[in-house]
Amino acid sequence: MAVQITYGQLRAEVKALAKNVRKGGEQVRERAKALDKAAKDTGKIAEAIGRMGVARATIAETAELAKIMAGTSKVILSYSSSTDTTGKAADAADAQAKASHGGIAAAVGRSPEHATDRRWYRQE
Repeated sequence: MAVQITYGQLRAEVKALAKNVRKGGEQVRERAKALDKAAKDTGKIAEAIGRMGVARATIAETAELAKIMAGTSKVILSYSSSTDTTGKAADAADAQAKASHGGIAAAVGRSPEHATDRRWYRQE
């Protein structure tokens, strides 16, 4: 069963999608930056415990954790850039809807009186 949606509803939904995607992308970027900061802090901890004479395995594991965290942050930042592309695609869909259908209401308003009655379109 096809869902019926008006022009106004379509544009509102597309705009809301674009806004939500951008907001989500920014949240992801903020978390990735926090993870990168934590990775740097973990790397510093690995260096500090190395100077304390802690077991080499513990130092190596801490340093490895810092590398994994930094790598994860980079991948997350790369992923979040796709939200920019999605937001732009939603904007393009909105612009296309406006270009394709934006003048219909105005055209109906200028049409002969019989054309302003929606029943006329169903008959044709």
